[in-house]
Amino acid sequence: MNKKETVFWEQFIKWTLDDIDVCIKYNANVGAAKLICSAIDSFGSFYVGRGFMGDENRVRPKGGSGNTDEKSGVRDAFVAFGSNYMSDLKTFIVTIDGLGKKNGVEILYDHFRNGLIHAGMPGIGLGIVRNDDQNVFLRKDGFVAMVNIIALRSALDCGLKKFTVDLNDSNQPERLVRWRDRYSSLELFYLKKFR
Repeated sequence: MNKKETVFWEQFIKWTLDDIDVCIKYNANVGAAKLICSAIDSFGSFYVGRGFMGDENRVRPKGGSGNTDEKSGVRDAFVAFGSNYMSDLKTFIVTIDGLGKKNGVEILYDHFRNGLIHAGMPGIGLGIVRNDDQNVFLRKDGFVAMVNIIALRSALDCGLKKFTVDLNDSNQPERLVRWRDRYSSLELFYLKKFR
């Protein structure tokens, strides 16, 4: 990353995490959950190189995992970032009646994020808790899963640190190429308009 990109990236991460932290500080757990899910959407777009909404043609080869390519839709970007950088989410597996087995990243997107963003509440069988347990997902009778907002925020922070290291890894240049695809679209359509 060049200096301008580094300044943007560090500030972008800081803004995102600071807003989440304000919600957590004042027990606005639903607000914090919405911001975290939106952040994973956004950082996932940087991971897959997704330009602006509906831009599906910025798919690049995925490095490091053995896959040759990745889709670049919103769900795909969310799941790709969560799977690669928030690995604790993948280890939680649950069977949902009629839907089969899903890992934590899929549950977080399909049932938690979509409910929060589109309906204002988590999907059926999901809830938000806040405690010092290090697990993002906690089991409770009557629920598919409870999402621990403190652990989810921590998982996002750890994932962003790993992603930032990978962006500067010369053995994974495709990550920075994809990141720059997203950054370029933001710079072209948003950043220059607000100066």
